[in-house]
Amino acid sequence: MGRTIIISTGSLSLTMGSLLAPLSSGTGYREKVNPASISYSSYGTTIVEAPLYELKHLWPIQVRLNATDSLTLERIFHEWDATKTAITVQDYLRPFTENSPRTRAIATGASEVTANGKVSYFARFKAHFSGEPRWSNSGRFKLCQFELEEDAATTA
Repeated sequence: MGRTIIISTGSLSLTMGSLLAPLSSGTGYREKVNPASISYSSYGTTIVEAPLYELKHLWPIQVRLNATDSLTLERIFHEWDATKTAITVQDYLRPFTENSPRTRAIATGASEVTANGKVSYFARFKAHFSGEPRWSNSGRFKLCQFELEEDAATTA
């Protein structure tokens, strides 16, 4: 699949591929929500503050879409907004790596690689919009920025 994210809900699906562009405020790739903070005591001891549970993921996305794909994204957002039911995100941008066995479903057409007790694979997540998509015109395309945040119930 290559640099692709597919989002879907019900019968609606949108593939965002080569037109993905990183946001200036983020990487454009999946990143952790509220990662650990590191500080030092007056004695020089390292202090790591982080939740004891697994951190969820955030996808800061900026994409140029044609008119048809723009309408599909609007429909996916409005379906989510009406029901608040998590959408499916298939992330082919960066493999997900964790301790074996895996905790998330494998994205369509992908496979897992296991070595040294770790498993890596392109994963399928459940996620929610963290706000309404923001739109601007960019020639014959529409430039759209939005963020998706992983649902707490994402499991294999």
